[in-house]
Amino acid sequence: MTSSYQTLEFLAMATQIRLSLIHPQADQLLKESQAFLLDLAQRFTAFGQFSSLQKINQAAGQHPVQVEADLYDLIKISKKASIDSQRCLNIAIGPLVKQWKIGFGGQTSPSPSTLKKCLTLLSPQDIELNSKDQSVFLRKKGMSLDLGGVAKGYFADLLKKYWIQKGVRSGLIDLGGNLLALAGNVDHPDGHWHVGIQDPKKNRGQWLMALPLNDQSLVTSGIYERHFLDPQTHIERHHILDSNTGYPSDSPLASVSVLSPQSLQAEIWSTRLFVDFTNQAPLAQKEGIEFIAITKDSKLLVSPGIKTLLKNTLLK
Repeated sequence: MTSSYQTLEFLAMATQIRLSLIHPQADQLLKESQAFLLDLAQRFTAFGQFSSLQKINQAAGQHPVQVEADLYDLIKISKKASIDSQRCLNIAIGPLVKQWKIGFGGQTSPSPSTLKKCLTLLSPQDIELNSKDQSVFLRKKGMSLDLGGVAKGYFADLLKKYWIQKGVRSGLIDLGGNLLALAGNVDHPDGHWHVGIQDPKKNRGQWLMALPLNDQSLVTSGIYERHFLDPQTHIERHHILDSNTGYPSDSPLASVSVLSPQSLQAEIWSTRLFVDFTNQAPLAQKEGIEFIAITKDSKLLVSPGIKTLLKNTLLK
């Protein structure tokens, strides 16, 4: 059957992007959407020498930096989330990311003395925001922000808003597996997008189960893609770092997927739950956050809403 959707795929943010939508000028809108995302990625990256975020990092301990409204907005939201989560999520984690480099060529663990020094530079309370001039100041020299744990969710929410303004009636934003649906899937008999939950013990694309998605976001945090075996300690290290210890999170989970109306919210909670599931899961349920966690020994930990969703899906 011919798809009602037109699709554009491209590489950005070190991942595969796939955009699908229905619109009378779909080709043009997809090109505009690509440019929209590439502009955000260039300004929000911690690695680009001339990015807006890098200007903040370069001025750490020296002076505030005035930034664009969207970047200021994300930093403000993420600072609060970093504090509220007891640093399970932490956008001030830049110094740790630079030391570990997991997924970017890092193959050995930093020394304990190096990590001890890093821990003094990771407080989100040391991110000073001035709403009057939209400036950001990192109080300590050596601090740096890294928005890698929140940027894709924020970008997806902004792009969905842009699509709505342009009159898109249905679409799916896939930023490297971070999914956000605009309405349902007109090509599927039940009107939903059916998206897979990766089996952490199998190759990419082999699903443990599928969830129906309709005007929602599904975001997964997992340890099965970016990791290495430390030759000195013989410990498997992954890329999800715990800013309270300086080391990759000692989580019992292999992955956690979060279902939420907003992609940024899903991304924030996926990290919170992965790093400290025991304490964060009750808070997530109080906030109405739905999740499915898979432990390293393949047990499923599922929120009540997901249980109902899976039950209803199986009954259809």
